[in-house]
Amino acid sequence: MPPKPDNAHPTPIAIAPEALAPAEGGVTPAVLGAMPLILYEPAGTTRTLIDAWFRAGGVEPQPRMQLDSIETIKVLVAGGLGASVMPGMALPGPVPQACIRPLDPPLARSLALVVRPEKRRDRGLRLLEAALAGRLSRRRRPGRGPGAGVSG
Repeated sequence: MPPKPDNAHPTPIAIAPEALAPAEGGVTPAVLGAMPLILYEPAGTTRTLIDAWFRAGGVEPQPRMQLDSIETIKVLVAGGLGASVMPGMALPGPVPQACIRPLDPPLARSLALVVRPEKRRDRGLRLLEAALAGRLSRRRRPGRGPGAGVSG
């Protein structure tokens, strides 16, 4: 499936210890940047997007820790050691002792299914493409732009 503008959706979200998290609403780069940060290692695409989100908000992120494991980051955040930004898909449900908040402004990324041109589109591949396309279309909220409301 080629990348399309309608495949852009705001998946990354903030996760913070209950004691540090804002009461409600989205988390801005300034609010999150004032917290101790636990972020991905700087070499990845996700980290590049996160750093750009901070910089667009006038904040230079200063992480206390940089890790390559989402699960480890979640444990450290729940333990009160800092806040993070991670894909919504990594947070399918509540994290004990942590709060999950949307980013404000939302951070969007485009996803694509890459298939070699010589690959025969057999029944299994066609079903996968249809399932992925259906998941994106079911998770959008009308009236809020492409991908609005998609969190995972």
